[in-house]
Amino acid sequence: WDLFDYLDRPVGRALGEALAGLLHPRGVLHAYFGSTAAELTYQTRFIIQSETGIKWRQAPATPVKRTVWQTGELSRLLPGLSTVESVLLANKTREILLRKS
Repeated sequence: WDLFDYLDRPVGRALGEALAGLLHPRGVLHAYFGSTAAELTYQTRFIIQSETGIKWRQAPATPVKRTVWQTGELSRLLPGLSTVESVLLANKTREILLRKS
C-alpha cells in the first residue's frame, strides 16, 4: 500500500499507470502516501488475516529517501482514477481511496 514512497517518480508513474489499467470500471485502489521527505529505514508488511482483518508489522530495510507525491501529482500518477476519500493520519501519512471511472 505504501509502495510508492519507495519509488522514484518515473518508476512510480509507470506502476501507477499499470495499476490503473488493471482495475475494472468502478474498481477501487487503496493507497498510502507519506507526506514528509524522511529517510525510510523500515518496510511495512501487511498481513491479511481475514476478509475483515489486516495486521501490519515493520521490518528493517536499507535506508532510502521517501518520495513525497503532492496532491496534484496523484492524478498524473494514477490516470483515470478519482479520489473517493482522503485522510491525513496523525503519523503524517495520507490514506487515499481511489475509484476508476
